[in-house]
This record gives sequence, C-alpha cells and structure tokens, in this order.
Amino acid sequence: MSHLVSGKIFESDGLSWSVEKSRYERDGERNWIAHALCSTKRCGVQLDFSGTQEVICFNCKKKYVLNKPYEALRGEVDLKYQASKNWGAEIINLDLLPTKVTSEDKDDNYKIIAKLGQKDGKRTAVVYILDRNEHKGEKAQFFIDVDDEMIRFDKNDKHPMQLLAKIEAEFLSSKHNFLKKN
Repeated sequence: MSHLVSGKIFESDGLSWSVEKSRYERDGERNWIAHALCSTKRCGVQLDFSGTQEVICFNCKKKYVLNKPYEALRGEVDLKYQASKNWGAEIINLDLLPTKVTSEDKDDNYKIIAKLGQKDGKRTAVVYILDRNEHKGEKAQFFIDVDDEMIRFDKNDKHPMQLLAKIEAEFLSSKHNFLKKN
C-alpha cells in the first residue's frame, strides 16, 4: 500500500517515473520508484509493461521499448533514485583522523585566519586574508587540498597575489610556488 509523493517525477532510461511513499510502518518514511510514466510533456500517463517489454502510450501514441524486463529496470531506477538522496550530503572520511585546527592573528592592517579540517572526505586547509583598511567583507582566500596536493583560489574574492608577494606549499611529492609578477 502506498501513495504518490506529489510534485516529483524522475527521468531515467528514456522514461519518466513516479515516486510513492510507502504506507507500511516497517518502511518508515521510505519513498520508492513505483511506476513508469509516459515521458511526453503534457501526457505523463502510467505505462503498463505487464508481460511485455514494448508498449505504446494509449494517450499520445509514443512507443517505448525496454532493453530488459520492466521490474529489473524499475529496480535499477529505484537504486539510482535512492542514491540520489545522498548527492548533497557532506562526505566524512572515517579513515582520516579527526582534525580541526584553526589559527588566527591580526594587526592594525591585516587579519589572517587559517583552518585545517576535512571537506568532501579529503584533508583541506583554507587561508583567509583580510585587508582591514579595504572595503569591509572583502577578502582573499586560498584552499590547500592536502590529499590532492593542489592550491586553489576563490575567483569570487580578491586574488591572494594582490596582497602577498609569494605563496609556497610543499607537499609529500610536489612543491607549488606562486610569485607576484611586477
């Protein structure tokens, strides 16, 4: 027993799919891919593949041919749907030691904040440089991907080389230098 989760239709393998929420207590709040729907815009009729891998939508006459049995395909689409629930999840690598180090210092002109931790399952450091005499909220920052041995800059902020003459990072198997051009 189940009911339709309103407003959510998913596309996969050339079909649209309805999502329903189980009403069985043992399933809790689990949603699942329930039925194939016609993928023609303004149609969306439920398709009946019972006993066949080929069907023509009775409403808009679009033909659908499956390359595998319907229930096998519906099961694969449901696995993709269940996996999609994790797309925005924070990744925490349990194999890395928990690390969260922060250092901060300032004088009348500058404030520097350095943080080391984990982002998307990798060890990452970020360094913020704030020019206290410039516009409020304007900062330069760069990211150090420790595991990938890379340095990245945030293009939406001031470039760090507008404040620094040199940035040097030495990793286990590589070394990166950035020098200010005169």
